[in-house]
Amino acid sequence: MFLPTGDTPNPRNFTPWVNWTLIGINVAVYLVITLPLSSTGIDPRDPLVIEYIRTLLPHLPAGTSPGAVLQQTSAYDLFVFSHGFKPGAADAEARQVVDNRIRAALARSGVVLVGADKVR
Repeated sequence: MFLPTGDTPNPRNFTPWVNWTLIGINVAVYLVITLPLSSTGIDPRDPLVIEYIRTLLPHLPAGTSPGAVLQQTSAYDLFVFSHGFKPGAADAEARQVVDNRIRAALARSGVVLVGADKVR
């Protein structure tokens, strides 16, 4: 973890209020949302749980049972799923479009990808 204790280019009496505020907000979110939801169980009959399992199972190794996934799922997982998790590219064609856009953006910035087609 990085805690700002000073800032070399700024004057000696400079206090990094913005950095400290952002760190405080992150700690508060962790204590108020992440920590309590991580230890809270789920109701397997909840429609969101069923949607979560249906979305997750195709991306897991073959033979993974839904029961094994349910045992390790917390309320925090469902919170992230419903408020922020969106599967990237569902099919190969959409994934290729995203890859091409990333490559084009990197090419415009001068970055060269060597052997990127072989990585998967």
